[in-house]
Amino acid sequence: MPPTRPPYPAELAISVKTNYCRDDMLGVKNFRDVGNSLNQILGSEIFKSSVLYRSGALDEISTRDNLLQLKTIVNLRREKDPDFRNIRLLQVAPLDTMNNYIFESEIFKEWIQRLYNTLADETIWPSLLHCTSGKDRTGVGIALLLKNIGISDDMIVKEYMLGDYGNRYPESMTHLLGEMPKFEHLKMKESQIHTLKRVLLQK
Repeated sequence: MPPTRPPYPAELAISVKTNYCRDDMLGVKNFRDVGNSLNQILGSEIFKSSVLYRSGALDEISTRDNLLQLKTIVNLRREKDPDFRNIRLLQVAPLDTMNNYIFESEIFKEWIQRLYNTLADETIWPSLLHCTSGKDRTGVGIALLLKNIGISDDMIVKEYMLGDYGNRYPESMTHLLGEMPKFEHLKMKESQIHTLKRVLLQK
């Protein structure tokens, strides 16, 4: 079956991408400041900028200048990252394949809880989350993070569409978000939500 037509105009993704998807600067797939991207989508300064970044693998990075403000890189792959001076490297990879992101699998439950515990540590911010292409594990992790702190499904899907993949398959993210309420382990603890709202959202 061919992919369904994106529910949002492609012009939106192009407009935001021009300003905030800076893979041309870094040589890294799907690099962007999530807060800046969401602020432009919303037309309002709701999120803090320069706090949460996302991307694909950093192996071919062309310049490290834009990483200087980071405290931590959270690697969702099993492969190691290159070393970056004065940046903490954390690896939060699944112990095995993710079984196509079947939420009820024990592998997924264990992985998402480790990720939530990592993100709720205030000492890691500002941070970059990445996997290989910046769309699968990173897409799931960012989407669940945003959903837990109260961001609407509509906004999460629009942010996902900014990558070089999302405009083709927005229905996959819509399905993921629709499934989330069915699984208690996808919900963060109240203390984690409180911490992440303080870290990521404007007062």
